[in-house]
Order: sequence, then C-alpha cells, then structure tokens
Amino acid sequence: MPRKEPISKLEVIGQLEKNPDQAIGDFNESKQQEQYFIKEPQWDVPTELLESIVIRNSRDYYDLKNLQSEMLETTKIQRNVNKIRIKEMSKIQQELRERFVKTNVFIKECEEKTENAKNRIAENKKIQSGLDANINKLKVKIVDLNDFKEVLAGTVKRMIPYETVIQEYVDQSDVLKSVSDCMARSDALMLVQVEVNMHEENKTKEMEDLRKNLLRVTNEAALTVLGLNNELSQMERQYVMCRNECLKWEMTLTEIRNSISEKQLEEERLIDALFQMYRLLLRHSGRDAKYCRTDVENLFDVIREEVDILEQVLKIAKQELTPINTEKL
Repeated sequence: MPRKEPISKLEVIGQLEKNPDQAIGDFNESKQQEQYFIKEPQWDVPTELLESIVIRNSRDYYDLKNLQSEMLETTKIQRNVNKIRIKEMSKIQQELRERFVKTNVFIKECEEKTENAKNRIAENKKIQSGLDANINKLKVKIVDLNDFKEVLAGTVKRMIPYETVIQEYVDQSDVLKSVSDCMARSDALMLVQVEVNMHEENKTKEMEDLRKNLLRVTNEAALTVLGLNNELSQMERQYVMCRNECLKWEMTLTEIRNSISEKQLEEERLIDALFQMYRLLLRHSGRDAKYCRTDVENLFDVIREEVDILEQVLKIAKQELTPINTEKL
C-alpha cells in the first residue's frame, strides 16, 4: 500500500535536508553520472573523519604559509639584488651611450674626411685631364709650328730672287725710297682692294635683301588681297543666306499675322454668338441684360444656369408625357 504521509526526515547533512522519497530521484541521477558525485566507501574500507580532514587541511595551510613567507623573503632579497643590477646596468648603458655617441661622431668625421678626399681627388683628376688636354694641344701646335717653320724657310729661299729684283727696282725708281716703302704701298693697295671687295659684297647683300624684301612685300600684298577676296565672297554668301532667311521669316510672320487675324475674327464671332444666346435666353425668361459683351465668364455662368433650368423643364415634361402616351396605347 502506498504511504499517505511522507516518511520523516532521517538527518540533516550541511544544507541538505531532504525526505527519503525526494532523495530517490537524486540517487538515481547520481548513478548515471560520476564526475561530481562522491561515492560512499564500502563496508571494508576505513572512512575519513572530519577531524582528520581538518588536521590535514591545517597542516597544508601552515605549510603554504611557511612557503609564502619564504617566497616573500626570497623576493625581497631578489628585489634588492635586481635594484643593484639595474643601477649597474644603467651605468653600463650610460657608458655605452657615451661611447656610441663618440664612435658615431668619429664615424661621421671619417665619412666627411673621405668625402672631402674623394671630392679633391675628383677635382685633381679633372684638372689633370684638362692639363693633359692642353699639353696635347700644345704638342700639336709645336708640331704645326715646326712644319710651318720648315715651310717658311723654303718660301724665304724661294723669295730671295724676288727680293733682289725689288731692291733693284727701288734703286732705279725715283718715287720709292726703300724696300719697306714699297712693301707699305703694296700693303696699302692690298688693303684698299680688300675694302673694295668688302664694300662690293655689302652692296650685293643689300641689293639681295632689298630684292627679298620686295618679293616678301609683294607676296604679303597678294596674300592680303586674296584673303580680302575670300572674305568678300564669304560675306556675299552670308548676305544671300541672311536675305533668304529674312524672306522665310517674313513669310512666316505674314502667315502668323493672318492666322492671328483669323483667330481674332473667330473669337469676335463666338463672343457675338454667345452674347446673342445670352440675350435670347434672358428675353425668353423675361429678364433684362446685366452684363456687357466683353464679360465672357458671367455670360457663360448665366447661360449655364438657363440651360440647367431648361433641362429640368424638359425632364418634367417627359415625365408628364409618359402616362399620356401609355393611355393612348
């Protein structure tokens, strides 16, 4: 028979306080997983009491506390040692920095000196090459002068008979005083001949320049006349095109004027017809005309009202005539 009342609680373990009937489900769940479930020991295995667990934990705690104190002392000692090492390393770093700066300055000075030396070497090489070229030119000139000297010595030997002839001519002449006077006069004649040739060349150049300028001016004038003729022909063509365009627009304007006059005539006729209809409707209704001929909107309103009234009268007449027609039939 099932129990009507729950079984009383057996014991309280920590915060767990359950009835046996509620613990059955937990027991069944614990049988399915073993990770977080502590199995009870068997009957032949000695159990561990809470006092032994507390003693073991207190021993572990004191061991850890002693280890912590030892580690604190070692860290203090190591900290002091590290401070000393840091000071030594900072000194060494400062010394290395100073040595690095000095070496860097020395390296820069060496680089500047090498650069200056290279520049000087390049400049000296350029100067040397220029001097070598000048020396070669001078050697060539010396060779040319030696050749000229030999040629001049040969020409002097050939001119010795001419000199004797000139001396004899000077001795026999009454005008010439010496050989130098004869040579000066001959040089003057040569210079005059050269000047005459130069003047002749200048005059021929001037005449050639005048001929070229005249030809250029004539060509420019011909080109100007040709351009003016082209512009004149172009202007004539434009004048013809403009005249044709004006004639076309004139015809278009005449057509527009005719259409405008026709439209105005039609408008006047429509206004007259509208006004006549307005007067007829007012005469039919026995009223006097209030609006003039140009007041088109009001005329339309009155005509619309009269037409609406006539349509209503027509509807009423049709409704009255329908039973009469049915009776006749």
